[in-house]
Order: sequence, then structure tokens, then C-alpha cells
Amino acid sequence: MFDEKEYKRQWYLKNKEKIRAKGLTEEQKEAARERSKKWYRENQERHAKNCERSRKARQPKINKKCQEWRKDNPEKYKETCRRYREKNKERIQRVNKERKRLYPEQHKARQIANGAKRRGKITTPRNCQICNAKKRLEMHHSDYTRPLEITWCCKRCHWQLDKLRKEKEAICQ
Repeated sequence: MFDEKEYKRQWYLKNKEKIRAKGLTEEQKEAARERSKKWYRENQERHAKNCERSRKARQPKINKKCQEWRKDNPEKYKETCRRYREKNKERIQRVNKERKRLYPEQHKARQIANGAKRRGKITTPRNCQICNAKKRLEMHHSDYTRPLEITWCCKRCHWQLDKLRKEKEAICQ
């Protein structure tokens, strides 16, 4: 059976260099854009899955390189973060304001917990309460209506706890 799409794809792959060297007319470019838009509309879900798969495959390598660079260059990393905050001050404020509007109960719980920590009513333990690692600890609220009930955990455990909470919420809905 003749597959027109596959034939066109093979033809394009064979003649790609000629096409690029020759260039396209405006009509051809517009037609190509329309075909691309149409394909994207028809295959949006498949495209999203492919992008996610590709991103997930690249992510561990990128994260590992970044982590190594941060460890090797702590002063440069601090300076980079400081410059980013200076350069994107308005954007950061806008994102924070939006987060505060979308999740008011989380914002209020954080405010109460941070205030209690500043006043000395809450003390930070030395180790993660889940894996017992001696790392930088974060506050995890399992219930935002009780802001002073906090689990102190490292970033990795905090991420896993949030993931579990989101899965529970998805099941309950």
C-alpha cells in the first residue's frame, strides 16, 4: 500500500540540502506553516508526550552538570543568582504575587510558620525528619490549615512528600 506521507518524508530527507540552498517562495513558506499548524492541532497530545519524554531524558544530565558546577563554583553561583534577582525583580514580584493570589492558604501558612521561626517558637532540627540526612532543611506542611505542624525535611524528601500529596489529591477528585 502506498503511504503518501512516508513518501514525502523520505523525499524531503533525500532533498533537504537542495531545498535549503534553493530557498522557498513566500507562498510555499506560508503553506508549510499552515501544514505545521494543522499537524500540531491534530497531534497536540502526541507532541506533548514526545516533548515531555525528550525533556525527561535530558534533565538528569543537565541537572548533574549544573550541580557539579555549583559545587565547584559556589561564589560564582551566588553572584549569578544575585544578578538574576536584580535583573528580573519585577518578574519575580509578579510571579510571587500570582502565587499568593492562586494559593492564599499556602501563603498564609508559610507566613505564620516563618514568623514563628523568627520569634523562636519553632526551632530547626539538624537532620531531615524523614531520611535523617544532615542537609539544608525545608518546612513541609501536610495540612495548610495547621501552619505550625511542620515536617522538617531535605529538598529531596520534601519533593517526594509533595508528589505523594498531589497523587492523593488526583485520586480523590
